[in-house]
Amino acid sequence: MIVKIIRYEISKRIQHWSTFLFIAIMIFQGIWYAKGSFDYYVNEGLLINSPAVFYKCLETGGMLMIIIIAIVTGSSLYKDIQYKTGQWIYTLPINEKSFYLGRFGAAFIYNICIAMGYLIGMILVPYSGIGESFRFGPTPFGQLIHGFLLFTIPNVFLLTSVFFVALVFTRKMSVGYLSVFLIAMAFIIMQTSSETGGITTLLSLLDPFGYVATEEVILSLPIDQRNSASIPLTGNLLSNRIIWLSLGVVLAILSYFRFNFKRFSATASSSKKTIAQKKSVMEVFVKKNPLLPKLSFTTSDYLKKLWFLSRLELNNIVRPTSFKIILGIVLLMIILQNLFWNASYDIGPTVPLTYTMTSFRLAFGFFILIIIMIWAGEIFFKDKVVKIHPIMDTLPTPIWVTQLSRFIAMIGMSFLLALSFTVIGMVIQILQGNLALIELDLYIYDNLGYNWGWLSYVLWIALVFFLSGVTGNRFLTHVLSIGLFFFMILSFELGLAEQSIFAYAGTPGLEDYSEISGYGIWYTSAIWYFLMWFALAIVFVLLGIYFWQRGTDRQWKQKLTFRDKQLSLGGKLTSLLALIVFFMVQSFIIKQVDVSDSFQLHSEKEEEQAAYEKQYGYLKYKAQPKYEHIDLVFDFYPKQRKAIYSAQISLINNSKKPVDTLFCNYKSSVSIGQLQVNGKNVKVLFVDEKQDIIAYQLPKKMAPEARILVDLKATKAYKGFTQSGEEPQADIMYNGSFGNIHEFLPVLGYDPKKELKENRSRLDQNLPLLKSRMAKTTDINQRNQNIYASDGNFVTGKITISTSANQVPIAPGKMIREWKENNRTYRTYSIAKHAPFNWCLGSGNYKEYSSKNQETKKPR
Repeated sequence: MIVKIIRYEISKRIQHWSTFLFIAIMIFQGIWYAKGSFDYYVNEGLLINSPAVFYKCLETGGMLMIIIIAIVTGSSLYKDIQYKTGQWIYTLPINEKSFYLGRFGAAFIYNICIAMGYLIGMILVPYSGIGESFRFGPTPFGQLIHGFLLFTIPNVFLLTSVFFVALVFTRKMSVGYLSVFLIAMAFIIMQTSSETGGITTLLSLLDPFGYVATEEVILSLPIDQRNSASIPLTGNLLSNRIIWLSLGVVLAILSYFRFNFKRFSATASSSKKTIAQKKSVMEVFVKKNPLLPKLSFTTSDYLKKLWFLSRLELNNIVRPTSFKIILGIVLLMIILQNLFWNASYDIGPTVPLTYTMTSFRLAFGFFILIIIMIWAGEIFFKDKVVKIHPIMDTLPTPIWVTQLSRFIAMIGMSFLLALSFTVIGMVIQILQGNLALIELDLYIYDNLGYNWGWLSYVLWIALVFFLSGVTGNRFLTHVLSIGLFFFMILSFELGLAEQSIFAYAGTPGLEDYSEISGYGIWYTSAIWYFLMWFALAIVFVLLGIYFWQRGTDRQWKQKLTFRDKQLSLGGKLTSLLALIVFFMVQSFIIKQVDVSDSFQLHSEKEEEQAAYEKQYGYLKYKAQPKYEHIDLVFDFYPKQRKAIYSAQISLINNSKKPVDTLFCNYKSSVSIGQLQVNGKNVKVLFVDEKQDIIAYQLPKKMAPEARILVDLKATKAYKGFTQSGEEPQADIMYNGSFGNIHEFLPVLGYDPKKELKENRSRLDQNLPLLKSRMAKTTDINQRNQNIYASDGNFVTGKITISTSANQVPIAPGKMIREWKENNRTYRTYSIAKHAPFNWCLGSGNYKEYSSKNQETKKPR
């Protein structure tokens, strides 16, 4: 009987189109994760298809596999409840325990079949085109099978057992999803804790997938064994596997003894309290609608009904115990994160800053968003799940009223989640005695805004709403929405996508917060990105209404007609207008980021760096003068993100060779107004705008130990806006500007910071490998260079620096004068003694700190 049930269930599932989709997803993930795991290790000798890489992939199976298991496992048992077939199937002469084992075995075997796609993907890695041929070795089939037996099969069994025990005891799919979510959360917590605080025995044992214990073993292996050896099953790894496999067996046994037809098929009866609540709600509705029997079909009545149904749907979401359990778990995670797990605590004693509290949304927002998307899919298909859609579809209420009410209810639910994050963060700050550190505006911007907060949740709910209308299938909606979410995240994690215009609902600067400058330049760019995604979300919502399946099935040709009345003419025109706005804002962003800010892909940057080294590598050995003394006049204009400056620079030729050409490397945002040598204009030999280097012919050759005086006038101004924290443009910000002197003055000769430093990248660009990043002790040129700057000795100088009136300018040296003039603040600094040429200039609305009373004084 058990074998027959397994065979029947497997044969039915294998033939379904979703199986091929899942296997394709897992094949793709196998290739994808292999590349990501390879990039995790920096040693250039590691092979992409090495056993170490494949073990790292197999440790967890990947988040996509966890989600697929969560989606498909419960349906094997819950379908009897969902389709109301249990009432007659359970009356057949079938042994209930055999029936349960058959369904459990079928679900487990089916999950293993899906996981085989992951294995196939890793086997196909050398043929995927993700790396050059020399980065691959022979496929380690033995280690692949070893890892599959050691990690994949036990982990799949654990997840299957967890879902089944939750389903058998509660008869609720939501609890099954939650249980798998908790297992995944436990893994994430152990992983992040090991990365921030180091690997410990406790973390190795508490990790449900064995990631931490395996990572400990892999890191202890030399590179040759990572490329060839199997990991030993000893120590913490062995203990971990025994503990979690045993737990999976225990849970499977518990669900086996708990399951019986009568209990599992029983219909939950409504309690007196629930009936009374329903009766009370109906009475209130009747009182508020005394003319209930009178039918009215005006827009005003539809809007009233939309408001009423939205409140009703919201109550149906937040009142059940399942919502309270999930909310309680999430809030507990926030408390633990903000009290114990926050990475900022690892640097030493600190105070609970507001950004520390809001950073929870980044650490666990991934799972929160998945919960919201699954919940939204369940709500949008509620009528079809409980089989009342044939009745609801015949009612005269427009589809936009019923579906938008659920969309609004999900918006309300996500708002309550985001608001609870804010309240918990404030409570933690107050309990720790730091009421003064609460920044309400930051809580609103982070938790309730579009910076991966509530408004970001709304955008993803809109996507789920659109997919539910297009597919008309709850299961497919879950797969597509979560699959797109994972695809987007992994695309950016693995470098397959780099431009933020491809990151739906994403805004720049999520992690780039400073206590002095806030989100700085990303406030501006984030607004434009949100406007772009908000316009697209409007299109999604309106098209979701337009495509929603109501009544009899419609062909796609019928759905695409402009005369369809399911969405009014005004709605169609609004969706068209929103789509036009989306493309207009997108084109504006592209112009600002790609053109004005000169955005480059990572590959383009590497090619440019390689080209610089190939073209100008000879400058390493060409004599160039060095900075000796600088008189600098520097003016910050924070609001315009601009700096205007002039400098008198004394250069000395410390080499033993004469110098006839001055090579200057500038930053791309610098514009040279004037450059003179000893009061005379100089001839420009060439300008390389791509590499930002200019060569000047000196009026006469500089003999060894000779000096020249260079007069430089220049401006640095940023145009457009940047899309990521990799280019923070921190030297000129609205507040808190701080940059090295070479952000403004040229690097003379060869600029070593433009070199490619990683050997993997150098191999890709056909450059010789760096045997050591430290120069040879016999290299005379390197021995004559300062560690802080290749083009400067220990220098002296004088700096007169100014900024706007509400900010304070800072510079190296001793401040000898401070004054205000023309609504600006000025300071003069003197560097009388020779000091390393590692100057930094800054401007900000700083506050004075008194160590005597440990209080912050008035802003300057």
